[in-house]
Amino acid sequence: MSVHFEEAIESFFAGIARVDKPENTRIVLLEGVELPPISMCPRNRGRTRMLLLIGCSEPESFGDLEREVVKRDIEEMFEHYFGDILQVGLTSEFKYLDSSSDFFWVPPGYDSALSFDSVRAILESTADAFQTIDLRFDKLLVFPLATDIASYSGTVKGTMIDTAGVVTDVHMIESGVLFKRPDGWKLIGGQSRNLDGS
Repeated sequence: MSVHFEEAIESFFAGIARVDKPENTRIVLLEGVELPPISMCPRNRGRTRMLLLIGCSEPESFGDLEREVVKRDIEEMFEHYFGDILQVGLTSEFKYLDSSSDFFWVPPGYDSALSFDSVRAILESTADAFQTIDLRFDKLLVFPLATDIASYSGTVKGTMIDTAGVVTDVHMIESGVLFKRPDGWKLIGGQSRNLDGS
């Protein structure tokens, strides 16, 4: 198992989920969610095997310069992401989510992963409940793994104001994996949870 796979797992889960890899044949992605036996680096596998892709050997040309380019691209992507949410609302997130069957997300309060369709339904049903959503990364760490793959971890802070004028402070931890698609970087999987005291 490559060092990069271990680094990706470490950064991806950021202390809020555990990984168990007996004999490199099985991964426990989240508490209580066990994935089937797998072979390493199957690029044509489904979402349950997505994490193994980031353990594959990276190209020889992927050096410090390329890593910095990936980091800047993703930092800029998140600036646009939160900016669009502020200007347009929750449905603007669709532009940044991978809509394929590879996608999964564990939102705050959930103990299992949701598909893209489930996340879309939640965002669409709650979008009109808020007049302002102003969020940002308080801290963000980006871990480039290849020119088209990166993991990240950070804390998100901000406020949400509903249509009744009720203000909710947001403080949560988030980690995930991004793939670069032809139309830009996309969130393909991850999880977030509210931090105590928020």
